[in-house]
Amino acid sequence: MNTEDELKEGTVFAGCRIAGKIGQGGMGTVYKAYYEALGKDICIKFLSPALAQDARNIEFFMREARSAARLDHPNIVHIYNFGQENGVYFIIMSYVDGQSLEDLIGEKGPLEVDKASEILIEVLEGLGHAHSKTIIHRDIKPSNILITSDGRPRIVDFGLARSINEEKQLTMAGEMVGTAYFMSPEQGLAGTVDHRADLYAAGATLFYILTGRHPFEGKSSIEVIHKHIGDPAPNIVLIKPDIPLWVSTVIDRSMRKKPADRYQSAEEMAGVIRKYLKEGMSSSNEMSLDIPELTQRISDNAARKEASMDAQASLAKSDRSAAAPAPPPPPPPPPTGPQPR
Repeated sequence: MNTEDELKEGTVFAGCRIAGKIGQGGMGTVYKAYYEALGKDICIKFLSPALAQDARNIEFFMREARSAARLDHPNIVHIYNFGQENGVYFIIMSYVDGQSLEDLIGEKGPLEVDKASEILIEVLEGLGHAHSKTIIHRDIKPSNILITSDGRPRIVDFGLARSINEEKQLTMAGEMVGTAYFMSPEQGLAGTVDHRADLYAAGATLFYILTGRHPFEGKSSIEVIHKHIGDPAPNIVLIKPDIPLWVSTVIDRSMRKKPADRYQSAEEMAGVIRKYLKEGMSSSNEMSLDIPELTQRISDNAARKEASMDAQASLAKSDRSAAAPAPPPPPPPPPTGPQPR
């Protein structure tokens, strides 16, 4: 069976009446359909027939179904069924009437702090549920967060998700997966990855939806990954001065290079954001507040930069001294005592 040729409007597949194609990605196509047994609209995701020729692609595709099927949360797209029928691999999932967070930013521009924070809190609640089931998403980004018509976020695409046991096996194989713009340093290094990698990506996502820019840019994925590994997270306040300082603090901590230095759970990160929102710190009137941790890190960075500049100046001075010609010897002292006539 060829999905492009045979899945026309009205075709029944796996108990679902096809309504039409609504999207296409790297793994295959997505159709909207009506699930007759449930009496509701759903989506069917089909693995591309070309990719289905490779057993690894089939496993990659079905892993998404197995991972997401274990989860039941209002901020995660629900999986109803998955498998193979007539030689075609498919996943039946809930239909979201809305658009991706990436498309929303592209259409309307960066979000206000309150709205962005509310969305991220719900995303973190969904991640917290997944983590409680030992599932790591590993590819959190705006395009994998759908926003419903009533503004609720729902996490999709668990194709890169792993259980803790699978992750240990994957790390031994040295495999690097994820999206460069939102990838944690440990993913970029193909190191040990746990749920805190999702929190790093959540911080990078918050940065993006507030600025419309990625935390790190580059001419290639490798360049971006190197910046995630070695460069400090950019200070969002320097890009948007009206952003409250606490937002910079949240992004800074969630995007620390070492997982042990980040928030240790999605619940903790969501709780911090919720606390600031409750206290009404969502506008620039909070800019005058001093957040010791952030202030200290800014001061430390400035001190390191100044020390580096001093060292470079000293080195340049030494180089100039070494390159300059030696001064001529001093003239001999005048003679003493009586002089011959």
